[in-house]
Amino acid sequence: MTEMGRPKPSDELQELAARRPHLREHLKKFRQITGEFPMLVDEPTDEHEVAHPNVIYPVGGPIYSHVYGDVGTKMQYFAVEPTLTQEEQDVFEKIKDSLLRRSATKEAPEKEAEYDDRIEELLDETTHIKDEDLDNLIDRLRVKFHPGIQEVPQETYENIRYRLNRDIVGLGPLEPVMRDPENEDIHVIGPNECYVDHGVFGLVETSVDFGTPEAVSYTHL
Repeated sequence: MTEMGRPKPSDELQELAARRPHLREHLKKFRQITGEFPMLVDEPTDEHEVAHPNVIYPVGGPIYSHVYGDVGTKMQYFAVEPTLTQEEQDVFEKIKDSLLRRSATKEAPEKEAEYDDRIEELLDETTHIKDEDLDNLIDRLRVKFHPGIQEVPQETYENIRYRLNRDIVGLGPLEPVMRDPENEDIHVIGPNECYVDHGVFGLVETSVDFGTPEAVSYTHL
């Protein structure tokens, strides 16, 4: 077990994982592979610069950074963010297409911050959360008979909202590492090779995956 590894997650980490399914899934898989849990910290400092670090910390919204490994040999930086199942990905593509079509009929936002509100507005127009009470007959009929409205669970809604903001307003796959103030520089070598110069842990390979070379080129535009 690493110096900072834990046989059980702290109470605070358990509470966070209970509210964040993607964090819970990451911790579960990590425990199965390594036999330990990371230490939760507010932010990494020099005291965490040990030979075998294993720390996780929040970097804004639903995103967490998790650094683990052996200094000087193999280190890994996990960008822990909401992910989509194949079923959710299919719904995401439908909602994204519908959202882009509807946005063409609306006035373009003047400020960058307004894009977040516009995405929220359009997402509400194209989705309905399952089991959510509908206030009136018009709302019920809108959901039942409008072919462009997707009914999704609350968790799927939250995941899709994050991905829409990440991919349309944010920086796509680079969003998690860009949000981390500890990252002093980012090096993208290929679609599956992204490194960060971390303020505490130095040069670390990340889990950022662009999928295709075309996606890397698009992100750099």
